[in-house]
Amino acid sequence: PGLAVGDFLVAERDGRLVAMMGLWDQADFQRLRIAGYSQAVALLRPLWNAGTLVSGGVSLPRPGEVLPLLKCTAVACEADDPALLRALLATALTEDTGRLVLVGMSAEDPLAPAVQGLRFRQDQGRHFLVGWEGEPPAWREPFAFDVARI
Repeated sequence: PGLAVGDFLVAERDGRLVAMMGLWDQADFQRLRIAGYSQAVALLRPLWNAGTLVSGGVSLPRPGEVLPLLKCTAVACEADDPALLRALLATALTEDTGRLVLVGMSAEDPLAPAVQGLRFRQDQGRHFLVGWEGEPPAWREPFAFDVARI
């Protein structure tokens, strides 16, 4: 729900589609609410937010407010070229100031270098592949991870 054709960025080369990425605003049904900050971040929050007025970055909301973000979905790049994903991410950040762009991928994903040179924060998690009967399907790297579908 809420994802439309106009929410996709595409890259073309010589008239061919070579990359795509959807930017899914899930605010109508899923939100990331800030419960609170550490004492240090709470003290520095006003300075950070003042800096974002100049830089066009994302402000840190007050505790209890929702963090504005878009989730990347349906990411595909010809030949797993990180330069293509980087171009899409740079466009997304330029066109939609004031919101974070959340993208998930395996550490072994050939597209992972796409975030180098961009302001980003890397978080790590654990994901499990399980099966109801017998052995789970074979694990392979890179594991396709679409953060927008969680």
